Amino acid sequence: MKINKLEIRKIRESMKMTQTEFGKMLGVGLRSVQNWESGDRKISDTAKLLLESKLKKELPATKLTLEKDGVSFSDFEVIDWVIKNKEQLKRESEYFRLWLADEINQGVDKELARLGIEIEYKSKKT
Repeated sequence: MKINKLEIRKIRESMKMTQTEFGKMLGVGLRSVQNWESGDRKISDTAKLLLESKLKKELPATKLTLEKDGVSFSDFEVIDWVIKNKEQLKRESEYFRLWLADEINQGVDKELARLGIEIEYKSKKT
């Protein structure tokens, strides 16, 4: 779906949202929405996907509220946080993947030892 500046404004107005509300829904600030509507900038791929999902009604019409330990966050606040912290999340995801692989290997090694099976690991010479 190609979205131009006139369509963004028309979509926002059809949703009866201010530029600020529209920006919050998509995890961006007021200035981004203003730039999109003026044609100074193109809508980001992430915001475009969220908007397309909203238009296809994949996301609920009403905002979700996530609550943890008495603190509430809207679904779009969570999305905004994820977007802003994606690099850190990638690093933590890589760390978790390596940790999980190590845990699995240790579990396999323990089970092989329990069964009395020995495996000789050979390193390949390059």
